[in-house]
Amino acid sequence: MLQGAVGWRLAPTVTCNKIHFRRMKIDILANIKLDQKKLQKQFPTISNGIYAAVNDITIGNELKIYAGPWWKDPAQIEFLKEIVAS
Repeated sequence: MLQGAVGWRLAPTVTCNKIHFRRMKIDILANIKLDQKKLQKQFPTISNGIYAAVNDITIGNELKIYAGPWWKDPAQIEFLKEIVAS
């Protein structure tokens, strides 16, 4: 189901501690193992998350709805299978 959905966008690196996870009532839909080489190829400028962790930049600060078409944003892929581990 998730892997067949179209238009996946790479958002800025953020953290999500247990408190935010609980307050925002986030549910885990699936665990998807990503291929690091495919991920790096698709998103060469992806950050390592250290800045977000040190500065406590949480998912709540960065949640946004992207209304534009997925193919016009370079930080997007069409399908998850483009970065999922085999």
